[in-house]
Amino acid sequence: MHISVEPRDEYAILHLRGEFDTYYVPLMQTEIDALLKNGIARIVLNLRFVKFINSTALGAMIKASKQLSGKGGKLVVSRPSSFCRDIIEKVGLDRVVGVY
Repeated sequence: MHISVEPRDEYAILHLRGEFDTYYVPLMQTEIDALLKNGIARIVLNLRFVKFINSTALGAMIKASKQLSGKGGKLVVSRPSSFCRDIIEKVGLDRVVGVY
């Protein structure tokens, strides 16, 4: 998986591409920690090009959402692939993290 960061004025977009699984969870967390360190607590995860996501990655998204909320921020998902949208809805993550 590849993650690119697109900083904006008051938030940042993390563009994820590939397969989001256990191996890449620390990479996402590192990016979120760096953004928090720079005062950015509102993050959009663009999952448009994510072909696969596993339960560990979903758990990491919940953890990141709680972490950002604790800092006055928010995590949302943008443009999930059909596979990701299906999984997110099946496990009810869309009730915790906004999906747009």
